Amino acid sequence: MYNQQVSSLTKDETVKMMNGKRLSLTGSMLNGEVNMVGNGVPSSNGMLYKVDGPATFFPNIWERVRMDLEGDNGLDSVANFFLSWNRIELDEEASVPGGIVDGETVYLDSVMYNYNPIFNQLGRIDSEDSLYWFVAPTNKIWKENIDLYRSYFEYHKSLGEDGDSLQNLYSKFMFLYSSFFNVRSQELPFNEANPDSIVATTYTSFYPDCSKFEWPMQAGGLLHGLTPQDCSNGRLYKATDWRIPPTKLIYMTPVQVEAEYANNYSTVTLSGDSTSIQVNAVEATNENFKVSAGGYLVVKDARSGRTNQPEITFKIPSTLSNCPYDIKVVFASPLAGDSLAKEDAQLKRQFTAKIRYYSSRTGDMIEGSNAVTLCTDVDVDATRMDTITVKEGFVSPVCNYGEEDSRVLLTIQSIKGRTVPDGYSKDLAIDCVIFEPRPTSGSGSDEN
Repeated sequence: MYNQQVSSLTKDETVKMMNGKRLSLTGSMLNGEVNMVGNGVPSSNGMLYKVDGPATFFPNIWERVRMDLEGDNGLDSVANFFLSWNRIELDEEASVPGGIVDGETVYLDSVMYNYNPIFNQLGRIDSEDSLYWFVAPTNKIWKENIDLYRSYFEYHKSLGEDGDSLQNLYSKFMFLYSSFFNVRSQELPFNEANPDSIVATTYTSFYPDCSKFEWPMQAGGLLHGLTPQDCSNGRLYKATDWRIPPTKLIYMTPVQVEAEYANNYSTVTLSGDSTSIQVNAVEATNENFKVSAGGYLVVKDARSGRTNQPEITFKIPSTLSNCPYDIKVVFASPLAGDSLAKEDAQLKRQFTAKIRYYSSRTGDMIEGSNAVTLCTDVDVDATRMDTITVKEGFVSPVCNYGEEDSRVLLTIQSIKGRTVPDGYSKDLAIDCVIFEPRPTSGSGSDEN
């Protein structure tokens, strides 16, 4: 407290303890329960006060989670996941170096600190300077739901133990992804007793429907009926059912592949030809057409003869396993890049869509002529931006989340043959490809 006198403190004052917690100090009473006895004794580095009893330990959210270890109603599962990410790091600046041995610094006094990347990413529920609400599933709820999340991260056997580690990490991380709430980051005015909405720490305005919960305290809301446990840095809500469905998670947002980016496609045809396809990225300059990312890809075929067929393959990243996807292709109008291309825009396009993927965790990718046909000879209206669903409910048994190479490839083929039907053009103009997930709407305990 430096030179501030205890007698000058008001009822609203707090003192910071060495463990980071704060206690109220009114007159000579700490937290309304412990009295200071006599006068302070001046010392070389402060004042020494005697108290007439122990002050109650007031745990923070993380400490309270670790204290709750009571069978099905306990929080062991959550605590063990967080503990698995605890790291003890050396604070080099605070430590006292003692010299160099074998090219490395040896410290006479090593100061260590605890580091947990999960808390740093989702919420510092271990910090006394924070103010969070955390919704924690009980052991029973964890066991009833975690297998659903594990099913989304079934990696191919070629990853070996790394695949198992990724599945373990992502399934648990995904389960808890939207259960941390920073009270100080909520939109003001924020009514803690009955907020009209609350957003998780993972909320982003790019995906406004994810990690956001309307009227959480009212019937059917995220926190309705849950009794909060007050902590030194917020509240712990222990969930006896689970009201954060997969549909609320950013993992379940659409995978959108922009056609014009060279890293997103391959011009190698299903037959193995790598020289015939010509592509051209076109900037969308016509404001009357809404083109994502401001550009689209024109695909042509330089070959002559009956095999002439424009064809392009898109690499689909970050797909989940056992999750139904609706596959959509957005075709651009030639008018989007050239307002004078009226004659070209009057010509229809026609396409066939085929997909290659791993049919099982232990198998190889479906290749070449074995590619699965999703739709055949579908017409495209080139006078407008035309979004066409080529497949509903496509499911891959292999996850691709976090891998560099895609395990799902979507091929779009134009009209085949030397001649072109009247009123059609073989050239393709593609804005983007969208894989829109359609997971089950909920994962509550009553569904398991």
